[in-house]
This record gives sequence, C-alpha cells and structure tokens, in this order.
Amino acid sequence: MSEQTMGSWPGPEPARRRRRAFLALFLLPPGLYILIFFILPLGIMGTYSFGEVDPSYQIHLTGTLKQYLRFVTTPVYPALLGKSLAMAAGVTVLSLLLGYPIAYALARIVARRWREVLLALLLLPSWTNLLIRTYAWIIILGQNGLVNYALLRLGLIQEPLSLIFNTTAVVIALLCVYLPWMVLPIYTSLEKIDPYLLEAGANLGASAVQLFRRIVLPLSMPGVLAGCLVVFIPAIGTYLTPMILGGTRGIMYANAINNQFTILDWPFGSAMAMILLIIVLGGMVLYFRFFRIEDVFGL
Repeated sequence: MSEQTMGSWPGPEPARRRRRAFLALFLLPPGLYILIFFILPLGIMGTYSFGEVDPSYQIHLTGTLKQYLRFVTTPVYPALLGKSLAMAAGVTVLSLLLGYPIAYALARIVARRWREVLLALLLLPSWTNLLIRTYAWIIILGQNGLVNYALLRLGLIQEPLSLIFNTTAVVIALLCVYLPWMVLPIYTSLEKIDPYLLEAGANLGASAVQLFRRIVLPLSMPGVLAGCLVVFIPAIGTYLTPMILGGTRGIMYANAINNQFTILDWPFGSAMAMILLIIVLGGMVLYFRFFRIEDVFGL
C-alpha cells in the first residue's frame, strides 16, 4: 500500500472524534431537558431553602440554616416525615409480599406464551389516570361503597365501616398503584435464572425449599431491591392519594410541603423538599453502591 493511500485512510482518532460528536448531538436534547426542567428547578429550590420570607412575602437569600433548624425544632414536621417513611415502608413490604409470588408464578410456573398477556393485564390499570383511580377507591371503600354494601348484605357487619379518610385507605390505594412496579424487576431477575442451576441442585439432593433459599432468592435479590427502591421512593413523596383518601388523619409529608408553598412560605417549603430529596438520593446511593442496573435488567 502506497504512502498516499495510507494517508487517505481515516485513522482511529478522527473516527473516535466523530462518534463523540454524534453522541454529544444525540444526548443534547435530553440533556437540555433535564437541565432546564430538573436540575435548574432543584438548584433554585435549594437556594431558596437558605433564605427567609418577610411579612410582604418577599424572599431574602440570607444564606443561613434557619429553615432547616425550624424543621428540626418543630416536632410536627419530623413526625410527618417519620409517618410518611413508615407508610412508604409498609406499602413497600406489602408490595413485596404480594409481588414476589406473582413474579415467581409468571417467571417459573406460567407457560411462556401467556406471560406477555398476563404482564400486560398487570400493567393495564397503570394506563388509567391516577386521579380517576384514586376517586374510584371512594366508590369502593366509601360508606355506601361496594365493600360496605357487600358486607352488609352478607350480614357480616351491622353498620358501614369507616374505610376511607384514614391511612389505611391511602395504603390500600398506593398498594394497587405500585404493585406492578414491584413485580416487573423481580420477574426480570427470576426469568434470568438458568434452569440448569435448579436442575443441578435437585440432582444433588436439594429440596424445593433449599433450592429457593440457596439459588432462587439470592439470584433474585437485585430485582427485589430494585422493586423496593422503585416503590419506596415515590411512596414517600406521594401527594394526590393522601389528599383525596387520607382526610385529616391521612395527611403526609408531601402535603405539608405543598401547604408551605400554598401560603407562600417558599424557603421553608424548599427546605422540607430538600430534606426529602436527600433521603431519596441516599437510598439510591446505597442501592447502586452494591448493585448495578445491569444486574436487574440483564444488560
């Protein structure tokens, strides 16, 4: 090959620069979207959390921790945060207890030709607007709702039960909302398990319980933890469902944040939101400290 021909052949460095330029152009629109509608608002909110509001509702950026100290020294707000964390943990545990058997049945028991259909049916309620689904629970759990009507007709109760406008109604509604998102990552992890591992364990004399405890459960843990993360994080900051179904006894931390912005106390509302954000980011950091996204989705 002549020197002139070799000089016209594109080297690895120009090709690498072209790939980088193409990747930058490809990532520019979503990057700008995240910057403008996510990072920038968070930065503004974080800045407001170090300010104060005067009687004329003007915000002054003082650079102090007054709003965070106000949160710590006002018992009702840490109590609301603890209540929301407990509720989110309860929804997560219930979703796991119900979702794992569903995911296991879909991945290991149901015939492959039916799995896609059943997964679509599982996700079908998520295609309905959340507001509509939340109001539907009033029809189901209300004083004259379907549950009370059925119990009265069966003679199991003498008067309608109080099933809404409390934390129980909120947990039931959130469980219905987030259960599919617990099932999906667990199902993905279970489906990835090599059946020859189970066959080898059975040939070595392991019982069904031992196979589950020593093979299935450890290999499905990335999906379990991913499902818990996917359910727990949005459940902490849920706002609409407690507002509609919770009543005064079901108010959660996100509702208290909204109240601060409603009364134009943006610095304190921003501080409350930043505290919640720190908790959420802490959970994500802990998860990705021990697991990779590839472990869950098999990338």
